[in-house]
Amino acid sequence: MPAPSWWKLTQHMVQATPHLSVMWAVFEEFRGVRVMTKAAEYREMNSDQLAFALKETQQELFRLRFQAATEKIDAPSSLKRLRRDIARIRTIQRQRELAVAAETE
Repeated sequence: MPAPSWWKLTQHMVQATPHLSVMWAVFEEFRGVRVMTKAAEYREMNSDQLAFALKETQQELFRLRFQAATEKIDAPSSLKRLRRDIARIRTIQRQRELAVAAETE
């Protein structure tokens, strides 16, 4: 079921107003939508935790793609958020690989 037009308008207003974005994050967390993780939070994780987070995020994205295909997805924006989370995790993993390679040279 597509989001109603007032829902998109509300999301746009929240993005334009910083203090509303905090309230929006709390609202989405209340609805059960996982809020996007900051890169700093991923950097604090060790390699095993990062690999586990990547696996979990990929599995969640897989499930949401099926929901999107059957048009039963609650928050279509969560697909974009998960793709970005995966990119963040992979970027941090690659940075760590390059740092180890630089140290060994």
